[in-house]
Amino acid sequence: MIIRHANRIPVFALTALAVTLLLLLTLLPSGSVPPAPRFRFADKLAHAVMFGLVAAVALWDWSRNSGCLDRRNYIIVAIAATLAGGVIELLQWKMDIGRSGDWADWLADAIGAFGIPAALWPLISRAVSRYLCDVRILPAATIDSLQFVKPLYFNSFPPEERRDWIQLATLLRDAHSPAKLGIISSRNRPVGFITLWELGECVYVEHFAIAPQARSGGIGAKALQRVIGAVSRPIVLEVELPDAGPDARRRIAFYERNSLTPFPEWNYIQPPYSPGLPEVPLMLMSTDPQLDLDAATRAIHTKVYGV
Repeated sequence: MIIRHANRIPVFALTALAVTLLLLLTLLPSGSVPPAPRFRFADKLAHAVMFGLVAAVALWDWSRNSGCLDRRNYIIVAIAATLAGGVIELLQWKMDIGRSGDWADWLADAIGAFGIPAALWPLISRAVSRYLCDVRILPAATIDSLQFVKPLYFNSFPPEERRDWIQLATLLRDAHSPAKLGIISSRNRPVGFITLWELGECVYVEHFAIAPQARSGGIGAKALQRVIGAVSRPIVLEVELPDAGPDARRRIAFYERNSLTPFPEWNYIQPPYSPGLPEVPLMLMSTDPQLDLDAATRAIHTKVYGV
């Protein structure tokens, strides 16, 4: 939750604030800022922490902006923070503000600039990853979320593979319904959705779609892995049969790359969503290679399709 709220801060806004505070603490006259705690090396520790946190925040912001966190970004940010520390020490030496430049302070700046971002690397990596792709499972769908989902739902699925919209919206708005809506976001913008059904022994993915402009960037895979990691039970879903065409084979390969096993020998039929629509022969896939297919089929048919 903390990461999600932090990622809502505009890119580089926190870096600008951190740099501003750093300049105020280091370049204002000595009597106008709080003194460092009085213990041995307290001043050096303060320098390391200040420059390390500024470097960590800058690395987080730059990685969110560039779309990746890598060692190159880390090295550039750490060197930039170290050079900034050297410039500040020179300014303290030259300016008449009651301060003096100190090589030991600059060394502390460098240690912090390289050490703290390295220590916080797992947290920064997780925050950047969440910023680039996040999945929020809503306890009950909101009007805003449904307004985003509706056009993508109709554009992504043919009539025989979708239920009546009013019925779906009613299910997703009900906090007590076994059907839940997950909104997939990237860079604080919704880019896709996933609908999940709690079926006791497994979780069924009914619909999963990414907006066309957000495809081919790995968001779908990241979102699916988020969902797999968030649920403690096997996930099961339906896909078109391999002989349906190259698109179907690409989808099956996508799910296989993301830890789902296909069951081509299991004769599975999707019941019609409403009268007048045909049954659709499909294939089940699951994160559990030992899934009880008979029990999963019964649960999907009775709870999801009502037959």
